[in-house]
Amino acid sequence: MVAPSPGIAAAPAPFRLDIRGEAVVTAVATLGLAVVATAVPLTAQLVSPLVGLPLAVAIAVTLSLRLPRLVPAVVIFAMMFQNLIVSLLSPAITDQEAFNFIRGYAFLTTVVVWLTLVGGFLAAPNRHSPLVRRMVRQGIWLLMLVGGYAAIGLVKNGSAAIIYTRNIVTPILLLHIMLLIAGRMRVGIGPMLQIYAGILFACGWFEMLAHREWLTLISGYMYWSLNTSPLFGTGYWEQILAQTGFVYRDLDDFFRIHLFNSSFFSGISVLRLHGPNIHAVSFGYALAFMALYLLAARRFFFAALAVPLLVLASAKGAFVVVLFVILAWMATRVLGPRPALISMLALVAIYAVVMFVTGLMTGDYHIIGLVGGLKGFVSLPIGHGIGSGGNLTGSVSVEEWNKAQEMGSFDGAVESAIGVLLYQMGAAGLAVVAYYLAVAREAWRRYARSGLLHQGSAAFGTLVVVVNGLFQEEALFSPLALGLMLAFAGLVLGSAERVETRGARSKGP
Repeated sequence: MVAPSPGIAAAPAPFRLDIRGEAVVTAVATLGLAVVATAVPLTAQLVSPLVGLPLAVAIAVTLSLRLPRLVPAVVIFAMMFQNLIVSLLSPAITDQEAFNFIRGYAFLTTVVVWLTLVGGFLAAPNRHSPLVRRMVRQGIWLLMLVGGYAAIGLVKNGSAAIIYTRNIVTPILLLHIMLLIAGRMRVGIGPMLQIYAGILFACGWFEMLAHREWLTLISGYMYWSLNTSPLFGTGYWEQILAQTGFVYRDLDDFFRIHLFNSSFFSGISVLRLHGPNIHAVSFGYALAFMALYLLAARRFFFAALAVPLLVLASAKGAFVVVLFVILAWMATRVLGPRPALISMLALVAIYAVVMFVTGLMTGDYHIIGLVGGLKGFVSLPIGHGIGSGGNLTGSVSVEEWNKAQEMGSFDGAVESAIGVLLYQMGAAGLAVVAYYLAVAREAWRRYARSGLLHQGSAAFGTLVVVVNGLFQEEALFSPLALGLMLAFAGLVLGSAERVETRGARSKGP
């Protein structure tokens, strides 16, 4: 293994667990703040948006200006656990519109924090390292480009354009937030990540061992009633009955799938876990991130608690992320940084090709959606506008899927984040993907010098999640997939930059 850089190795690790009394008090207080900052605006929203929205903005601005060191912990908590709080409040939510609106508060907090921090950055950019300045400025230009395509999409499909714009920009906003904070001060996020991992695993194990009791405890039946009501409104289950003879009886029928939702495991049925964020794929990626974080921190038994949950969440992409990052760590130790990188790039390319070919052969809807996105890109390389195409532009009927499987392509882009990006933004979508990969490259450069596994996790984890974006919308568009990985990359890059800059200053001219 490559010897760690002295400057980095000698620095306090930003992800280390400290069990001294003062640190425990700080962690508990931070958790309490995160709960309050997330839950209070949601509760106020039930009174009136005129109360909830200003309160959310005020909390986000205050945290950014007065307690920036705690912002990463609060933002990550909101990403992971906001839906759990919404579920607990769901009996008081009156309709579908209110349900959709209240789930947007985590994004509102992210945007306000980003605006506050970037405003300070633009006022005094020289307070930050050259890398941070470059990445934030490039990201701002990219966000402006996304905004242009969003304006086009608003004319065609307003609601879908808003949703997809949020999904595209969220990972970039999270990256900037973490870079700007970790680049200037020691965040000390380690204890909080381990606390969040404990909560995440506890919720998952509870759901696994006592499924119905879990749903009852969190008012989950009401949450899912609101969440699935569009399916009933479009006659989805009637179409399924007509096509397959399957009769929907209760929520367990909605949760039950083949293992990893794959035809290769058609003989194995599982009751899919959705976790505290109440979304199976997002839960899988959160588990994958936490498992890798804990492995890098040498909390092996703790990390092992995620394995059965990962299997039952049955998110193939999340499982692949864990597997490939572990392989990358091992290859770096055995082969050295550059040969390991080349080997992993080759492995990822083989993985993508195999998934594409086998998906075409079996009529996998993720591949069909990717092909549709590529065809749409070729037909109009400038793009159709954000909000055109994609899963969230409307329900796809069973007949449409059957026709798409017969043709081997979908008329438009669905089920593939990269397919959707290319369809909506054309060649400009490649700039978005290139930015993600540039983040992975910067994390890898530091990993190659230091050998720190958290940096390796950020580098290879980001790379694999982006490749998974070929086959999943959630990979790039879920805050707990690419969003969480880029947030972590921002923390490790910002921390490394801060330590390196201080080391250079201490040596003097």
